[in-house]
Parts: sequence; C-alpha cells; structure tokens
Amino acid sequence: MKIAMLADFPTHRIEGFPNSGNPRRHHATWLPQVAEVFGGFRDVEAHWIVLSPEVDAPAEFESFGQGFHVLPTARRGRVSSLYRADRRRIGEALERIRPDLVHGWGSEDVYGVAAVRSGFPNLVSMQGILTHYMTKNRMGCRDYLCAGIEWDMLRRAVDVTCESRWAIDLLRRRGLRARFHQVEYGVDPLFYEVQWEPEKSGPTVLFVGTVTPRKGVSDLVEAFADPRLAGAELWICGGASGRYAERLRGRSTDNVKWLGYLGREETAERMAQAWCLALPTRCDTSPNVVKEARVIGLPVVTTPCGGQSDYIEDGRNGYLAAPGDVKGLTEALTKVTGDLGHCRELGGWRHAAQREFFEPERTGRAFADLYRSLLSAQPGEN
Repeated sequence: MKIAMLADFPTHRIEGFPNSGNPRRHHATWLPQVAEVFGGFRDVEAHWIVLSPEVDAPAEFESFGQGFHVLPTARRGRVSSLYRADRRRIGEALERIRPDLVHGWGSEDVYGVAAVRSGFPNLVSMQGILTHYMTKNRMGCRDYLCAGIEWDMLRRAVDVTCESRWAIDLLRRRGLRARFHQVEYGVDPLFYEVQWEPEKSGPTVLFVGTVTPRKGVSDLVEAFADPRLAGAELWICGGASGRYAERLRGRSTDNVKWLGYLGREETAERMAQAWCLALPTRCDTSPNVVKEARVIGLPVVTTPCGGQSDYIEDGRNGYLAAPGDVKGLTEALTKVTGDLGHCRELGGWRHAAQREFFEPERTGRAFADLYRSLLSAQPGEN
C-alpha cells in the first residue's frame, strides 16, 4: 500500500531537517509515534507531505524508514486564500507519488481539505472539531475561516476517523454522508516511563493547555479562591498571553501558580508530582493531556463535554462537573485533594488497562488495518 500522509508533522523529528523552530510548542505529538510504527509494516509505503516556511523549495528526507516531502509555504495569508498555493503544491507532490490512498490529518490547516480535494481515494482524521468549538467559545478570525473550510471538508469526505465516540456521535448528528471510524491516538512513550509520586508536602492540581475560554481556566481560578482549597496549589502550564490571560492572572489568589509553556519532560515531571489533572473544558475532541495523565496514573477532574468522557468515569478515576459549575468543580477538587489515599485509589482504577489502551503501537496498527480495509473494498464501495 502506498499511502500519502498529509500532516503537520513536527519537522524537528525528521532526520536531517535543518529545523530552527521551537519544538516545545508543537501540538501533534502523536505523529512521530505513528511514523515509527509504520516503519515496521512491510506492506505500508508511507510518504509524508509536510508544509514548512523554513524551506524555499521542495526538499525530500528519509526518516523512520519513510519518505518525507517538505514543501515551502508562506508564513501569513494562507487561510484567507483558501490555501490555494498550498493545495497546488500538495497536488503536484501527489501526482509524483501516485498514492493508493491519501490520508489528511486535521482541519486546523490545509491537510484535511487537500486530501478530500486531491482526486485520489482519501481518508480524513479529525483533531479538533472547529465547527463545534466555535459554538462554545469566541475564536480568532483565522479559526472562523478554518471552521468554514472544515465544514466544506466534512461535506466532501467519504471516510473520517475520530479519536472518541463523543466526536463520532457529534458528527453523525449532522447528517453527513461520511463513514466514521474510531481510531485512538497514542500517548508519547515518555509518559509511560514516569513514576507517579504525588507531592506529600501538600496537594497540587495541574492544568495543562492554552489559556483560552474554551478550556475553562476561569472556573479553576474561581474554584481556588474558595477557602476549602486554600491549602492546595493550582499549577497552570501553558500559553498565557493576551488580555484574557492577564485578567485571569489579576484575579488569581496566591495558591495559583502560572508556569508558562513547559516542554514534554517538564510537563511529565509536573504530572509526576501532581495529585490530579484538572481540565474543566467546554469542549475537546480528545485531549492528549487527559490520556497522558491516565498513563501516569493521575485522577482527572474534567467535564462530560468532550472525548475525555470516554476515559474518565465519575467517582471511579476522577470526577465530572458541568462546564461553568464552579461549585461542583470545587467539591470535586476538594474530594481529590483532601485525602491522599482516596486520590491514589482514584488514580489506580483501571490504570493498567488504560495504559494498554493508549499505547502508540495500537494507533499505528489500527490505521494500517483501516487502510487495508478501505483499499480492499470494491471500487463501487470506496
């Protein structure tokens, strides 16, 4: 099988690529693991097509035993042009490769829409669902444009994968013609090596993510002003720039610590010390940080509004509180931080099973099996 993978692959992980960017902030942490697994399949010939403003002309590299085709792109103005130049370059690369299947990853950039418009048999994998996010959270102009492009992509798509049942159910309710397949993205192997040792000197709650209204950080800041959580600390790890974040900083009590962006190793270290992860999100397709926390063994306090509800069961390995329910969130956090024994009991529930479920090898095998299934279908069915 010759598969063309259109994806925002972290270029600092491509062997030989002269990357000068900041790998700490790259979101698609699961893609190198998929590439590594694909390298072990004899019947999969994977060609990754990646856009980067750091090259002036198309460049090819071999990494993970696969071909990486890095194409130049502009730093600005791409979305407003509906990715016209990017789609042309990707189309030219596909004509040279002549794949059996084109796999486009995500709607946050050109890759998904380029796949469905490629003229080749194709598959799209969702990362975020922007057309749903926009109903729950004010977004930037670029995000609204991307949401419009996403809707066009979904209307054209024949086969779509999602990480969670929550995401599949959400999209099925729209009456789309696509066939939906659930494939869970695996967790970075680094988190499998971490030993969870919650801080005994005092309870700490960890939030990891960009500080935006959608992530519900304001609920956490308000909860930690409650006297019942005065003896606990909240660590906020992630981008916190702009007026929204500044307002939250100004409202924060002394037990809220703003740590900024952290790399993978630093994030794993903080997880190893925290008593629980808190993510009071308004909506999330399947947040990686929840999966990382469960691989390490942390209980999670979150909401039922997202793919994380596939993995977190209220009162078993964490607690669920409705978005905006600060009282319920505070009570849940008080339960976790008030008793280390209870905290450990929550963290241990189905821990081994969830570690196995989130192994990156499962992701690679699931996609390879799906490719085989799609390509073995009769031409009239594909």
